[in-house]
Amino acid sequence: MYAVFAIYGVSKITVGTYLKGAERWTKVFLTFAYFVECMLFYFHLHGRTELNIRLHTLEVLAVFMCVLFSAGEIWFPRDDVLPWLRTWATFLQGTWMLQVGSTLYHPLRNDDYSWDEDDHLNVKFFSMIFAWHCILGIVVVTLQIILIKTTMRCVFGALPSSYTGLNGDAEENHLVFIGGRNNTSDEECQIFSQEILTSEEEG
Repeated sequence: MYAVFAIYGVSKITVGTYLKGAERWTKVFLTFAYFVECMLFYFHLHGRTELNIRLHTLEVLAVFMCVLFSAGEIWFPRDDVLPWLRTWATFLQGTWMLQVGSTLYHPLRNDDYSWDEDDHLNVKFFSMIFAWHCILGIVVVTLQIILIKTTMRCVFGALPSSYTGLNGDAEENHLVFIGGRNNTSDEECQIFSQEILTSEEEG
């Protein structure tokens, strides 16, 4: 799992420095990394208690959503919603991983301080806790969207309506700069951006 995410990191650096214009390949490696993580967690359930299986199954669900949203970004790179959904799913798997660790492997765990892992009520309780993690992720990502867009408007002025802050490709960066500094319309931003990109390719 560490290896595939390291490969994704190398691909991100390589594309950003030497292979500009091939940003979609970073999404391919990210999707592959999420897939490997999902597979490893899925086959991590044999011989465990009912609560342990439920906690890890919910983690598999969170990682699988990361796979879906990241794969969607490969086929729909200009979609505004998918990057935020991937951010939400990644946040969810992270917070749930902390929940799993604190529940099953707490450093103070002993006979007096532990969950009955075969009690069905505890299994249902943690399914409800997972739902609250989902809600927490939505709240955090929503606040992140508001903070990013508010900050960018303060820095650049008016932003193109399609700006999300996560896609990060060259064309969108030109749109933000041109639209913010000159207060032009989205259509004018598209024309100016295309001219800039064309001149860069010719140069």
